[in-house]
Amino acid sequence: MILSGAVFSTLLWSNLTNGYVWVVLLVTVGFGAIGFYDDYLKVKRMSHKGFGGRQRRPSKP
Repeated sequence: MILSGAVFSTLLWSNLTNGYVWVVLLVTVGFGAIGFYDDYLKVKRMSHKGFGGRQRRPSKP
């Protein structure tokens, strides 16, 4: 609910011609989607394990 409120208010009151607004909005929604999927995996598996550590963090170069 918090994420939908932030997205809605951003779309309603921000300057949508600014590219930075879209970048921040897409990153925020992306992180929200990852968090939702992590919670979904926890509920589906009925355990406290969601994503593994290697799946969450980018690999080191």
